[in-house]
Amino acid sequence: MKTKLLFIVILINLWSLYPALCQNTHQTLVENHLAGMPDQTIVQMAVLDHGTWDKFAFEVQHGTIKSIPCKDQLFEIGSITKVFTASLVMKLSEKGKISPEDPIQKFLPFPMKKDSFQGHTIQVKHLLTHTSGLSNGPSSFTLPYLKARIFAPKNPNKYFKTRHMYKYLKDFELDYSPGNSWAYNNLGYGLLGTFCETSTGRSWENLIQENIFEPLGMKESWFEINHQNSSKLIQGTTEKGKPSKPWDMDFIN
Repeated sequence: MKTKLLFIVILINLWSLYPALCQNTHQTLVENHLAGMPDQTIVQMAVLDHGTWDKFAFEVQHGTIKSIPCKDQLFEIGSITKVFTASLVMKLSEKGKISPEDPIQKFLPFPMKKDSFQGHTIQVKHLLTHTSGLSNGPSSFTLPYLKARIFAPKNPNKYFKTRHMYKYLKDFELDYSPGNSWAYNNLGYGLLGTFCETSTGRSWENLIQENIFEPLGMKESWFEINHQNSSKLIQGTTEKGKPSKPWDMDFIN
């Protein structure tokens, strides 16, 4: 009986140490990634384990990684938005609105000069997997990029619009087989967001809200910074530790 009681006590003691053990493990992982980052760099994480959430936060303080209390704050997620767009495409696929096998020509308001090569064409799945072969920075992006360099040097994508993607694709000629090589591509995901809109007649923001945020209970996810949430926004910094403003990337959904 004493042995069983001792065993139970040991289990209870170990269970009480679980949060601390988890935090030490996560801090070790974070330390590996934050090494060399400027002071006041903050990382917050949430870990889901069998239905239970554990939240952790760490900050670089004078070159040392310190555990800090978690706060209800907003982070700019950048290209993680692509995960939402890809998920939305698959949701719309289930509803018959768009298919990974669809050629992109189906969603364009104009004909491409040459949209096939040896019987192959760029399909939605090639945009999803970064295997379309489209340029990540076509010449049609030059003027908006230069405009940003002059008027918004810390916001390089501010003036990119859907029309700049369409201008590039209108004269594009396919002279290769899509799917043969991989290259990270922002333009492809900008097109996917646009295709979601044209196939449903609704905005990308509304579609994400209805199909992703609401079903998952994501009540603190936003598309833009405004008077409702600006006080919660974490101040971004550059690699040199200087304040950095959020980027405008309307065309890259």
